Formats: sequence, structure tokens, C-alpha cells
Amino acid sequence: MNVVQYDPPNRFLVTSMTNTGNVHLVDLEEYDGYGECSCEYFNFSIRPQLKENKKPKKQCRHLRIVKQKLKSN
Repeated sequence: MNVVQYDPPNRFLVTSMTNTGNVHLVDLEEYDGYGECSCEYFNFSIRPQLKENKKPKKQCRHLRIVKQKLKSN
């Protein structure tokens, strides 16, 4: 996946691994630092839990990849 910083320091564009024509916006500040992604998985599986103040068991791969990239820098 290609990760490009979009709006420093906390917003990134991440190219989809399964469809390189899709680019997802990841914002690490949203939901009190949990992060937010524009992908379908986040919108349908994770966002509803966050809106109920529940911590999801999984993050979407786009959030994980951005956070891993930041840790390695």
C-alpha cells in the first residue's frame, strides 16, 4: 500500500491494496486519537462501535499501516 502524507501531521492518503484505483483518507486525530478512515470496513464495522463509545477489536488495514509507518520513522 502506498501512504502519502496529505495534511500534516495527521492526515494521510492510502492506496487500496485490493483496488489501486481507490485511495482512502486516514485521519489519526478523529475519535480521540483512535483514528478514522474513509474505507467501507471502517464506515460499516468500526464507526458504529465508536459512536456507541465502544472500542472496536480490530482496526482497518489503512489505519494500521499508517500507524506502523509512523512508528518505524
